[in-house]
Amino acid sequence: MEIFKTDLIEKSSRYENRLNELKEVIQKEMVQMENVAQFSAEEAKEWIVEKMKVEARNEGAEDAMAIKNEMKERATREAKDVLAKAIENMAYEYTVESTLSSIPLVNDRIKGMIIGREGKNIRAIEDITGVKVIVDETPESVVISCFDPIKRDIAGRTLKELISNKNINPNEINRIYKKKKQDIEKEMRRAASDCVRSLNIKNVSDEMFEMLGRLKYRTSYGQNILQHSIEVAKLAGYMAGELGSISI
Repeated sequence: MEIFKTDLIEKSSRYENRLNELKEVIQKEMVQMENVAQFSAEEAKEWIVEKMKVEARNEGAEDAMAIKNEMKERATREAKDVLAKAIENMAYEYTVESTLSSIPLVNDRIKGMIIGREGKNIRAIEDITGVKVIVDETPESVVISCFDPIKRDIAGRTLKELISNKNINPNEINRIYKKKKQDIEKEMRRAASDCVRSLNIKNVSDEMFEMLGRLKYRTSYGQNILQHSIEVAKLAGYMAGELGSISI
């Protein structure tokens, strides 16, 4: 038993000595590597860590750019879908923009009635309605000219009824004009009412209500302004609904 203990102590001592020798060899190798590389172990460690950080940042930037591009493409696709769905719900009606209105006549003898004795009737029509009446060589028609589409429409309706009644004189012109003007004003109020009702808009001021009605007679690039305004409002509503802002 004593011999076994002595042998174990000797082997343990040899192991310790061998371990110390290995440590010395490793230390020498480290010193040699530091001399060759001109880096200390701590500096080498810091260099490796810094290099890993740079690589990680570069990889992160690439991933971020890829994610950004993917999100941009997705946003573009979704934006197109929103617009497409909104436009699908819209229908466009166009009108021809003009400053002239042609009034058909049964025969050219009516031109004399419109002009009247010494031009009395045509002057009354122009003074009362605020339009220019053109009576030329064009067969079986006269032309009303005015930049204001409301005045032009009232004058056109007035002249048509005067021709239908075959009674044209200053007093009758004034009476029919007032009647047609009231009809047009009613139609504009009805158009404004239909607009706010279709868009579910509440508490519209009288001034705004009147302006909406007048848009019924306004056009731009061949499209009616009131109809265009309604379509834009609905389009904005559909887009908001698609984006989840409100429900339609």
